[in-house]
Amino acid sequence: MAVEIIKKIFAGMKGANVTNISFVRGYGIIEDYFCLIFENSTIKYKFEIETNFRIRDKNRILLAFNDLYIDSRGKEISVRKYRSQKNIEKTLLFQNLNIVNQKINNTCIKDIKMFFYGDINIILNNGIVIEILNDTHKENSTLLRLEKSSITELLKYEIVFENQNLMLH
Repeated sequence: MAVEIIKKIFAGMKGANVTNISFVRGYGIIEDYFCLIFENSTIKYKFEIETNFRIRDKNRILLAFNDLYIDSRGKEISVRKYRSQKNIEKTLLFQNLNIVNQKINNTCIKDIKMFFYGDINIILNNGIVIEILNDTHKENSTLLRLEKSSITELLKYEIVFENQNLMLH
């Protein structure tokens, strides 16, 4: 049942414009996460992704979650340098997010593929693929939080991998 609801939501997202991809840095016990915004004329979709994540263009990776720990020259960032940031401005992730947001400007969702093991691929009309990767076997682990809002409704879901199945909470 949960998978069918997820598939229905994803089917409704086809053709939605990619508005923004950003990263929210967690502090202390608050988790880091990516925030993806997709919109069409009446509905806004917001994804908050805490699992492994990457964006690729054909066979080239444009951005990966672990770019957070590398500086703009491709060297591992020191703990001191990482902590001295106000956000993520000293990382390769910051640089790559700017590049990706330029590449996705004026694009829309062509297709969304969901795999039984929890991975989700969002394919854009310019060939870029946004990959949400299930990187844990921890029971009840959240893959993403999904919010769907319109003038008349607000729906919030957590997509969780539970007992080897995708579930909605």
